[in-house]
Amino acid sequence: MKRFSLSLALTLALGSLASAQTFSPDSVKNHVAYLASDALAGRGSGTRGNEAAAKYIAEQFKKAGLKPAGTKGYLQPFAFPAGVAQGSKNRLQVSGFGRYAAGQTFEPSPLSTTGEVSGALVFVGEGVEYSQDVKGKIAVAFSGGEGGVRKKAVVARDKGALGLIVASADDAALRFEEGDGTDAGLPIAIVRKSVIEAWKAKGGTLTATLQTEVKKQTKTSANILGLLEGSDPALKGEVLVIGAHMDHLGMGGTHSLAESKAPAIHHGADDNASGTAGVLELAAYFAKNPPKRSILFMCFSGEELGLLGSAHYVKNPTVPLDKTVAMVNMDMIGRLDQDKLIAVGSGTSPEWNPLLDRLNAESKFTLARSESGFGSSDQQSFYNAKIPVLFFFTGLHGDYHRPSDTADKINYAGEAKVLALVARAAQAIADAPTRPGFTQIAVVQEQPARFRVSLGSIPAYSYEGEGVQLDGVRPGSPAEKAGLQKGDIMIKFGERTIKNVQEYTLALGEHKPGDVVEIVVKRGEQTLTLKATLAASSR
Repeated sequence: MKRFSLSLALTLALGSLASAQTFSPDSVKNHVAYLASDALAGRGSGTRGNEAAAKYIAEQFKKAGLKPAGTKGYLQPFAFPAGVAQGSKNRLQVSGFGRYAAGQTFEPSPLSTTGEVSGALVFVGEGVEYSQDVKGKIAVAFSGGEGGVRKKAVVARDKGALGLIVASADDAALRFEEGDGTDAGLPIAIVRKSVIEAWKAKGGTLTATLQTEVKKQTKTSANILGLLEGSDPALKGEVLVIGAHMDHLGMGGTHSLAESKAPAIHHGADDNASGTAGVLELAAYFAKNPPKRSILFMCFSGEELGLLGSAHYVKNPTVPLDKTVAMVNMDMIGRLDQDKLIAVGSGTSPEWNPLLDRLNAESKFTLARSESGFGSSDQQSFYNAKIPVLFFFTGLHGDYHRPSDTADKINYAGEAKVLALVARAAQAIADAPTRPGFTQIAVVQEQPARFRVSLGSIPAYSYEGEGVQLDGVRPGSPAEKAGLQKGDIMIKFGERTIKNVQEYTLALGEHKPGDVVEIVVKRGEQTLTLKATLAASSR
């Protein structure tokens, strides 16, 4: 494909180049102040605060003159799994001890499946490694050991246990904990530690009947989409996506890094009211300065839950993906410090690095670059669809995923400067004579620090079936070399049956670099067994 002339594209854009003065820090501040206010309660996906944010964004798109580009006006609703709720059919009866009341002596675990089992109790220590035969029986484990209740459940299930009972860490009041909607495939109960100690002290063989009822919950959220039609009849059929996620953590939950786990508003001013404000500012700017190509402005929900909104869009685009020339993402652009800016995805098109060089010659950021299109934000969904991406980011800080990420800490003048660079990049891409080329980067995405090994798989977090569906594999990775493909569903990893991403994570953590692991996958109607040699994590 013919590459567009970068110099020409920039020359064409010179007449309307944005500067830091183009964007008003006060206007950015107004957007962030509302989106990160107590009234929106952290904008958790599926909450009223999130709906209020979506309504506000849609109103701003309408005010700017953008055309509705969702499936329901400006909105593109999507459903997502939203944890579990305790049902009413929960009981536990132990021989010689009688029946226990749910909510007083035991609670079903949110990892439990719904069902009823009866069998002998087998005490297995902490339930992580043991030799006792639990096949056809109910394993009883004490708290402690790595991996928590999920690891105990996976081990018990793989050993053939019918059910699992886990002792509470202490005898404090029991509470049905928050779950993520994934079950471990067997009934699980959390029982007061003192009760289990009494069972063990009695000795002999005890039998139990355990019934649990845990109901999966579903919620709805929405992406917000507004289309600005391009000015060139020959090019306006192609679109540049400019996006940011608008959701945050709501009142906290499992992704919160706050020291206290008590519910508290996680304001998400930088993450990502700042990026959302950036989309709104750029929409208003380009509405007055339309480029040749069309621009699809998008604010995603569900990002904090695993890029759910952007993954939904890529699977259900309202503009054909083959007409999408590039995606520019903004996530956490509100804490500019000493002019340090990060551009992720700089290697996903051969045009990006020269473009950034030219733009930054004027902006004079201390510009760090990451070539890969991967990273924990929504550009990854587009990169997986082989669309060139650029993701702008001012860096992590001590308020990340904490209630203290508030609007008063945003560097509004700094964000205005970032937006000027993003606007000029978008202008150059949208006005270029030909679309940018795509480059797949042959790197393995870094795993979290606790992992020693890497497979190089990309889970599809929106998948709700059993197993782990792949959204892709990283070029050059053990996954690619083993023959894993996008769309494969992993159902077994080594000796472990895997029902969901969390169990895959546990299984991966049990291995070391150089291990050869058999991976069983479903591919259409086929069930295949592949072998992968695990690589060392890059951390």
